Amino acid sequence: MRNETKYTRKRDRKMGYNFNIGKRIKHVRHLVGWTQEELAKRCHEQPASISAWESGCVEPGAYALIGVADALGVTLEQLIGREPIDYFNISVCY
Repeated sequence: MRNETKYTRKRDRKMGYNFNIGKRIKHVRHLVGWTQEELAKRCHEQPASISAWESGCVEPGAYALIGVADALGVTLEQLIGREPIDYFNISVCY
């Protein structure tokens, strides 16, 4: 995301995308009460990857996002910010 132009970010916001994925992952993870290690285990990722995503150093790939969304019980659209998160209907996979 560091190489984006101001125009690209403005266009994405106008289209309704919220690409602050790391903060959204962290927010939902806190809602379900998991640590980074628990989320990593449930979506088959390394804890260091979860930490890097949440801190904004690295962005997760498409397959990783799908795994995180499934593990957290939200849709991919909700995770990337195109739809609001329904806080009362988060269905966590155990």
